[in-house]
Amino acid sequence: MKKLILLLAILLISTSATFAANTEMNRDARFVYLGMAAGLDIPSLATTPISVGGYLGQHFLVAGEFGIPKTIDFNDSGTGTKANVKYTNMGGYARWFPGNSFNVLLGIHQRNLTLGGTVQYTDAATGMSASTYVEAKMNAMVATLGLGNQWIADFGLTFGVDWFALRSVLSHTESITDSGGFTSLVPSEKDQVLKDMADINMLLNSFPGLLIVSVGWAF
Repeated sequence: MKKLILLLAILLISTSATFAANTEMNRDARFVYLGMAAGLDIPSLATTPISVGGYLGQHFLVAGEFGIPKTIDFNDSGTGTKANVKYTNMGGYARWFPGNSFNVLLGIHQRNLTLGGTVQYTDAATGMSASTYVEAKMNAMVATLGLGNQWIADFGLTFGVDWFALRSVLSHTESITDSGGFTSLVPSEKDQVLKDMADINMLLNSFPGLLIVSVGWAF
């Protein structure tokens, strides 16, 4: 961990020395921004956020952002169980630059998590074992407030770090359906599952981000 912090410090110092002098003027001279990000952040780890936006003079960057969707499949040959997880992230953000590279980030995103899989259960009417395909969905509209730095080299390369990003869930929905009309869940069980899903949804989407590094190009 100490080596990682030292590396980030060295990178920050060298980046600042190379980019800082002209970042504000370079931002004013460019219109289009393309970038991608990664960091200690659930949306960044679950997808690869891609940004497309534009600079509005020296003080503002407005961009749309989408995460490259990822689907993870799980197969258990012993039980015949198959499951998959899909995460999507789409939204937009604005950066306000009061000075050279320091900026305040304000964003809003729609984030969706879908879990699907085959569930084995015992039919209450017949007592026989059966299976059904269950799909659970968690959707959330999330607001983000962050502080960071973004530098632009004279030739257009951009490098940025969002030191932290605080998040708040504006709205959320949860649903669960299966091919057998919930033959595997009684109403009280379904209600408890949906409550647990809501708790997970809130936790995942309100979790803050740290050290979100972005690289891109401005032209």
